[in-house]
Amino acid sequence: ATVSRAGILYINENDIGYQPFIESWVACREDAIEKSILPSLFSSIVPAALAIFNDKSLETLIEVKVISIIQTICYLLEGMLASMKKDDKNKDAMEKVFLYCALWSFGGMMGSDRTNDSKRKFSQMWKGAFKAIKYPESGTVFDYFVDPATASLHPWSEKVSGFSGGDGNFA
Repeated sequence: ATVSRAGILYINENDIGYQPFIESWVACREDAIEKSILPSLFSSIVPAALAIFNDKSLETLIEVKVISIIQTICYLLEGMLASMKKDDKNKDAMEKVFLYCALWSFGGMMGSDRTNDSKRKFSQMWKGAFKAIKYPESGTVFDYFVDPATASLHPWSEKVSGFSGGDGNFA
C-alpha cells in the first residue's frame, strides 16, 4: 500500500482480495433475509466459479480483474433482488438468482471463434459445476435467463425477438 501527501491510498487487489468488498456490500443490504443468505452463496459459489473462469482452455475477449467480476455480481444482484418479493426470498430462489448473476459476471466476456469456442466450454463447465438451475441439454447457459419474480428459468427467445441485420448497409 502507498500513502501520499494527498491522502490517496492504493491497495493492490492481490493484497486484500475480494472478500472485504463482499462483506461491505452485504453489510449495506437492508433486508435481513439477504444478509443471512448471501454470505454463504458467495463463499460456496464464487470459488468454484473462479476455478472455471481460470481454466486455461478458456479465452476471454478482454482481461478482467476478479474484483470487477465480484462488483458485477453485486450490481446485478441489486437489480435482481429488488424484483423479488420478500416472501419469495428463500435460499433456493436466491441461489438461482445468484447463479444467474455469477454466470454473466464470470462468463459474459468469454470469446467464441472458429478455433476456440470458450462460451460453449464455459457453458458445459458451468452446467457440470452448478446443479441448482436445471438447464436444458440444448443450447448454452447464455440462452436462458432466470426470472427473479419466480426464480424460474426461461429461454431468452421468450423475451427477445429474432434479430435481422437488414441489408447490411449501415451508412
